Amino acid sequence: MDRWLRALAVAAAFLATSASSALADSAGGTAVLADTVVPSDTLVVALKGIVSPGAGAHYEGWLRSADGSERTDLGAIPVGSDGSVSYTYVSPRSENLIGANTVFEMTVEPDGSASSTPTGRLAYRGQLPDGIVPAVREALFRWPGSRFGTPAAEGLLQDARLLDTTSAQLLQAAQAGDLATAKRLAERLVNTVEGQNGAKYGDLNHDGQTEAPGDGTGALNYAWGTYWRARVVATADPGDDWVASHANAITASVEQLVTWAGLLRDGGLSYQSISEPDQAVKQAQVLREAASRVLNGFDANGDGKIDAAAGEGGAKQVLEQSQQLAAFRIGPAEPRGEPSVLLAVSRGGQ
Repeated sequence: MDRWLRALAVAAAFLATSASSALADSAGGTAVLADTVVPSDTLVVALKGIVSPGAGAHYEGWLRSADGSERTDLGAIPVGSDGSVSYTYVSPRSENLIGANTVFEMTVEPDGSASSTPTGRLAYRGQLPDGIVPAVREALFRWPGSRFGTPAAEGLLQDARLLDTTSAQLLQAAQAGDLATAKRLAERLVNTVEGQNGAKYGDLNHDGQTEAPGDGTGALNYAWGTYWRARVVATADPGDDWVASHANAITASVEQLVTWAGLLRDGGLSYQSISEPDQAVKQAQVLREAASRVLNGFDANGDGKIDAAAGEGGAKQVLEQSQQLAAFRIGPAEPRGEPSVLLAVSRGGQ
């Protein structure tokens, strides 16, 4: 009888452990890049089903390079009573976090530890697939195709903001009857879209000055740079549904965005021939709407939301999707126990 009671006790303990392990194995979530001070200097961690690290211990977060030569301590990551994690890290050095890092880790560390490297058990981790890293970094960290290395998705957002501001100023000038200023700002729209190597770039209002805000790369170049980075990522990891969905959202939104950017360019060119104040205001309103759509996207199907996957996104959504594309997908780092342990214990009591 004692033998079977011991076996039943072991079985009950094993089932409890198995249930806990099953919950732990379903644990996970994402750590996604965001912008606070500089591009991609922030990591937003959202997890569920995380097992308590135990008394006197906590989870410490880390970002590191694939070879471990670079490492960033993200600090202690608290876990809610329901096993959830909602944690945001902002680099105190204003560091672009995707520049050197491709691995996210959470280790169990003793409370009060001040070590700059992990000392405890690795509990959860996520790693970017090697094949997507170069293109992701060109979208979010450094793009050689830009004049000063500005990453493609970030450069697109910067130029889209310039277009939005310029179009608002143009409309104000037109409404005030200041056609000369409005034409100068229309030139600025064209040159921001085209970039310094664009066929339409130049002194369009013939005042002896070329309005050239931004870094001279051009919104269209940044847009297509982002588009092709997304295509490269999707090709590098064709079986990954996460990669496919976010890459498709980027390409669909860029395709609509360049249409509106082209309207801005062409409208800015034709604006130089306007002489009537009423027409100047009307055309300025068209340009204002187009610039807003380049930056913010628009609800094309009227369902109350801007859906990047449906091609409704602007530069803001393209950047968000690019950062989602580079998300660390996090899960348990270690295998769990096997049922064979129970069998061995049971047989040992015979």
